[in-house]
Amino acid sequence: MTFGKDTCSSCGKYTDITAKVLNGQETLYCKECQDKELKIMLENFNQIKFYCIKCGSSNVTKNDTKTGISLTDIPNAIYAKAFITCKDCDHRFFLKMEDQGKIN
Repeated sequence: MTFGKDTCSSCGKYTDITAKVLNGQETLYCKECQDKELKIMLENFNQIKFYCIKCGSSNVTKNDTKTGISLTDIPNAIYAKAFITCKDCDHRFFLKMEDQGKIN
């Protein structure tokens, strides 16, 4: 999805904007900055230690981890999501975390 030429809020270059995030203010991303933000989000998400919501075990795995920009919620947000599977009780649950930006 391309929004047209404008100034990227991250790098400041006048370029094609591929993402617009409304988190208290309008943030525009070029393709390179969008990819960088999503990579950082994924790295941070993968550092979080999760526990099973059924049995409390820390013996869980993250499957099908993805990042993206929510285009349906207001305000829009960068998100990471994954299926979490407990190796002890075989319980599986879905987790989606959104970065809503700074509180104003």
